[in-house]
Amino acid sequence: MYAGGDGPFSLQIYRVLNEEYRALTLQNAAKVVESQSMPLNSIEVIRSVGLGEKTAEKVWEIVQTGSLRRLDELKSDERTRTLLLFSRVINVGASHAARLYARGHRTLTDLLRDVSLDPRQRLGVQLYDELRAPIPRAETSAIAAIVRSAVREIDPRLQLMVCGSYRRGKATSGDIDIVLWYPAVTTGATDDAIGDHSDSATPVLLRIVQHLHARQLLTHDLMLPSSTGGIVADLTSTTIQPRARGAGLTRGVRAGRHEGSARRGTLYEGHPVQVYMGICRLSSCPEGSAAAMSGPSGAGTAAAQSRFAYSPNRGIYEVADAAPPPAVPSSNAAGGVLPHRRLDLRLYHVSELPFALIHWTGALVFNRALRAYAMLRRSMNLSEHALVPIRIQGNQKVRQVDSGTCTHVLWPR
Repeated sequence: MYAGGDGPFSLQIYRVLNEEYRALTLQNAAKVVESQSMPLNSIEVIRSVGLGEKTAEKVWEIVQTGSLRRLDELKSDERTRTLLLFSRVINVGASHAARLYARGHRTLTDLLRDVSLDPRQRLGVQLYDELRAPIPRAETSAIAAIVRSAVREIDPRLQLMVCGSYRRGKATSGDIDIVLWYPAVTTGATDDAIGDHSDSATPVLLRIVQHLHARQLLTHDLMLPSSTGGIVADLTSTTIQPRARGAGLTRGVRAGRHEGSARRGTLYEGHPVQVYMGICRLSSCPEGSAAAMSGPSGAGTAAAQSRFAYSPNRGIYEVADAAPPPAVPSSNAAGGVLPHRRLDLRLYHVSELPFALIHWTGALVFNRALRAYAMLRRSMNLSEHALVPIRIQGNQKVRQVDSGTCTHVLWPR
């Protein structure tokens, strides 16, 4: 119902209005309705399945008309449409979009004249149409193959999985999310399986990024893995610039709403995660090779899943090599230049891998439902890092403890 590329369309609209709870109410109502075996042929029947009065009236309106008047009004409202447009720009949230609208901006061209935009936001405006275009499976396969080839050249022990819509077998994706990890070598390996086995002082993910720049796949860096001295990106070029110690990025993420807030919400500190966020582009589509790697709809997913196995002694390991990756074509190759695409790389500790794969595979509604089930039915907090037993103390979630002192983490140990 009201589906869209960034989640259900109702959720997108209510999010930019800071009324996300309304969309979640509709989603929960949709799940209740879908679970019913009897026909919902009257509002009395709808009320009887456990929905609130106002929610039942909305569901009855949708049953009768196939739409929701209030949501249709919001979709046609100029302010809502403008806020939705602005909020899809890189690094622009709902509150910032509202401030931009209050300044009189109504189009992306208006935003380019706003001196308050940072380099990431300005880049997001300039590449808006390209970054919003759906990515075919063949193109995702070609980009992933180049990344896999670079990873093997840097450290052949590293393994990776393409997540998101691609792993769910969809024909297109909104962006490309790749999760990397080092497999556990022995049964008890935890700290030894941390996300960087390299002997170099430069984080392994940063060396992979530099290699992808050399291959001319990456065009812009939005976020780089932290190093001893901190790293930032010059968005006017592909040059990686050093920065003073202690400045900029921390533990692989920019200070803010990414890893730090996620870990605080999970009640689990766990292991650091190396994170890269950037923009890439193939010079042209490798005809045949990418299509062969993707195969018919769903085939690429099956192939990716069958390439990994698990054993207590070896952990998660690769059982077959991928097809040879296509080289990055020259700019004058047939087919022309393809659009810019969003590419995220994340290097996890192997003990956090199951949760990372679930989180980054999605979809959004599934993840919300799974976390709600863990919380409400099992008294556990599920995140991309861990599954932690909790108890409710007043209005706060508190970690479950053993013997009054030790935090009990169900997984990872």
